[in-house]
Amino acid sequence: MPEVDVVVSAAAHVKDLTGSGRTTAWRVDGTDMAFPVRMRDGRFGFFCGDTFESAAPGGPGWRSPVLLYSSTTSLDAGIVFNGAAGGSYAKEILPNAHDTRELPNRESPGTEYTVIPADALTIGTRTYLSVMSIHSWESQDWSTNFTYLAYSDDGGENWALSPARWDNHVGALDQMWTMERHGGFVYVISTAFGRNKPAGMILRRVPEEQILTPGAYEGWGWTSQNGWGWGNQTTPILPGPVGEMCVRYIQGTWVLAYFDPTLYAVVTRTAARIDGIWSEPTIQVQGGEWGATDGTYAQIYGGYIHPASTLENLHLIVSQWNTATGIPYHAMQFKTSVAPAGPVFTVSGSIADRYDALGADTGPLGDATGNEYDIADGRAQDFEHGRIYSGPSAGAWETYGLIAQKYQSLGGPTGMLGWPTSGELATPNGQGRFNRFTQGNIYFHPHAGTHCVYGAIFEEWGRHGYEGGRLGFPTSDEYAVSDGRQSDFQGGWIRWIAATGQLITSPPG
Repeated sequence: MPEVDVVVSAAAHVKDLTGSGRTTAWRVDGTDMAFPVRMRDGRFGFFCGDTFESAAPGGPGWRSPVLLYSSTTSLDAGIVFNGAAGGSYAKEILPNAHDTRELPNRESPGTEYTVIPADALTIGTRTYLSVMSIHSWESQDWSTNFTYLAYSDDGGENWALSPARWDNHVGALDQMWTMERHGGFVYVISTAFGRNKPAGMILRRVPEEQILTPGAYEGWGWTSQNGWGWGNQTTPILPGPVGEMCVRYIQGTWVLAYFDPTLYAVVTRTAARIDGIWSEPTIQVQGGEWGATDGTYAQIYGGYIHPASTLENLHLIVSQWNTATGIPYHAMQFKTSVAPAGPVFTVSGSIADRYDALGADTGPLGDATGNEYDIADGRAQDFEHGRIYSGPSAGAWETYGLIAQKYQSLGGPTGMLGWPTSGELATPNGQGRFNRFTQGNIYFHPHAGTHCVYGAIFEEWGRHGYEGGRLGFPTSDEYAVSDGRQSDFQGGWIRWIAATGQLITSPPG
């Protein structure tokens, strides 16, 4: 074990979760990991690694992965299990070769020693499980064969292997995953399997509906030309070496828990954005020696966040295995808290639905900068780069950029345009952008500028084909002239005559 300065753990031990008398009812006396995920029916599934009927590894009933269930939501009293996939005997939920020969050799992919789960999430009624095919426990690098995704449509009782697979190769950092949903994407932080690789963690994302399409994953990386950005080759976001990981989005803050071999501790970091700056690590559970009474815990690993956690009441699942005696080989529950990465603002209701549809904090609006508030006869909420309005009958729609500036200068929902009735859209001819409102539209064109068109002039412009017609994009807002009102366009103008209500278009046509 590494020599480190003793740091008293920030997290408090709640209980030992697995082992004799706790999970014996499902013939699970020795197991580890037990990372928790919310399942389709609201229960929590706890995915375990190598599991045995005996308290120590190597006994009868070797299987992996195994899935236990719990309905506990009051976490402070301790998690209690109430079932398992397979019923009274927790079954092996995925195929596992259990081939311990390590052929062709320990250091090269080949035979499958065992199958180890890494993380899972539920989208709709389907739960996806990231799984590693392990080639060797004895190799220098704990080499994997590949990582793949499996899924269950019945709450975890039955599983299918998907074709989504990532083969191991020298330098691969896509083998051990943790993943979380946010804003229509699944975000994946991954690394190499093992605790002796310094390369660190990488970040990728994929649209939720394409989670089983490896080619749809895009990386977060840095280039000398463009800096950090999505779609680049991945660049490590945090240093290694690193062990098991778990990332969750909690009350507007990203929380990452993992085993840090250098610190010999389970630590947490936080960030306001998953593609932003992460805090320095906070030691939650400090490693130590067997028999210590100083608040340290020997031979720990893992560090998985319970889905019912809050920032103020964060519960971690941590594994422990005495490799000299074989026991204990179990999972434990700890309780701690973490500070928010910044001011925490609540986004809820119809505004939250629209915000999530735009990609939440990774979309065009960025982070919330305040809570929802009343405006006119509706509601609104401000974000880094724009605002979402929720009108009494128009629904929730965003404005941002130059169109938002124009809209606000015209009085927002109390002005002549009324409430937004669409988000920002591309014009049919692909040359500009626009938002619809109850009384007209605002258009942006890189050469014509940002202008509103409404009322009778808007209707007349529509008869000429809008921006796709001969008049093109507006080049002015509506303004007063001697006999009425007028709007200018790239190809002419439209005037409304106050005395008669007549509309004149120049040039005529």
